[in-house]
Amino acid sequence: AADGPPGGTRRDRGGTGRQARSRSSPARPAQKRKPTYLELARAGYQELVNAIIRPPRSKYSLEALGPDEFTFCGADFERRDFGVVNERGLVLECSMWRRKDDDDDDEDDY
Repeated sequence: AADGPPGGTRRDRGGTGRQARSRSSPARPAQKRKPTYLELARAGYQELVNAIIRPPRSKYSLEALGPDEFTFCGADFERRDFGVVNERGLVLECSMWRRKDDDDDDEDDY
């Protein structure tokens, strides 16, 4: 046997028949260190910033906005959904409610 028995032991080279331990240290489970108060404060601050400044985008269907038409205080209103292209070329989905009886039906005003 060239390497000796498994298990981290080997035969003594002196021929005494005793087994010597391997020089490598025994494997220890990796201990997870506790974060410092400063690290906890930084992580909490970053979560707060992400929640307020960069909140996750909501995904919903147009049906979730409610009916296309409704009556409020005796007046009829309608919702118009449209898109606006921003400077980066992304389409921003928009909705606008207006009175149904408005005489100005020009679609180019939006």
